[in-house]
Amino acid sequence: MAHRPFRRGDHASDRHGQKAGQKADGEYADPLEDPAGGERMKNVPKSPERLVILEKIAQYEREGRFDEDVENDPPGRVLLPEEIEYADRRFPAECRRTAAFGAAYLYFWNLRRKKELILCKTEGLEHLAGVQGAVITCNHFHPMDSFIMQKVFDASRHPKRLYRVIREGNYTSFPGFYGFLMRNCNTLPLSSNMQTMKKFLRAVDRVLSEGSCLLIYPEQSMWWNYRKPKPLKPG
Repeated sequence: MAHRPFRRGDHASDRHGQKAGQKADGEYADPLEDPAGGERMKNVPKSPERLVILEKIAQYEREGRFDEDVENDPPGRVLLPEEIEYADRRFPAECRRTAAFGAAYLYFWNLRRKKELILCKTEGLEHLAGVQGAVITCNHFHPMDSFIMQKVFDASRHPKRLYRVIREGNYTSFPGFYGFLMRNCNTLPLSSNMQTMKKFLRAVDRVLSEGSCLLIYPEQSMWWNYRKPKPLKPG
C-alpha cells in the first residue's frame, strides 16, 4: 500500500488519536488535540486529485474490486534477499531507525500543530498495553494511518516495538523523505521474490516471539476515506 504525501485538501480520520484531557475551564491539556476537529475538517474542500480517487473508489466498489489499489503508486521493483536484513538490530540500522522516527514524529507533530491532521480521541488503550506478540489490523483509508497507529501504540506504553508490513514498492522505490521512513521505521516489506519472503516470515516469527506487535492492512490496498467494511476473504 503506497503512502502518498499529505496535502491540503486531504483530511484524516476523525475517529483516531490520543485521548484528550479536558481541564475545568473547558480547555484541553494538549493544545494539539481538538474534539471538534473532525466536523471542521469535513468542510475543507477536496483537491481535484482526491475527487478523481473518490470516483475510482466508487467504480471499484460497484465492480467488486475491493483488494485493488486506487492510488497512483510509484513503479516498484523486486526486493532481493541480499538487499534487506529484516528487523535489523545492528548499530548502523539502529541509528537510521532513531533518525527516521525522530523526523517522523517532528513531521507528524507539525501536521497536528497546523491542524492539517486532527486527532480527537483514543479508546481502549488498556486492551493493548498488556498484549505480547500480537498482530494488529487497521482499516487503511488514509496515508497517515500508520503514524496514528504508532501514536496509539506509544500512548499504551507497550514495552516492545510496533512493526508494520508494507508493500514491496514502498520499500524499494519510494523516493525522498517518505522513502527514508519506509525503509527505517520498523517496516517489514513484502516481496515478490520467494527467497526474500522466507526471510520475511522468519522475521515475523522472531518479532512476535519477542513480544513485539505487527501492524498489517488486510485489505491489501488504501482506499482514501473509505469507512465501510470490505468483504471477508478466505485465508
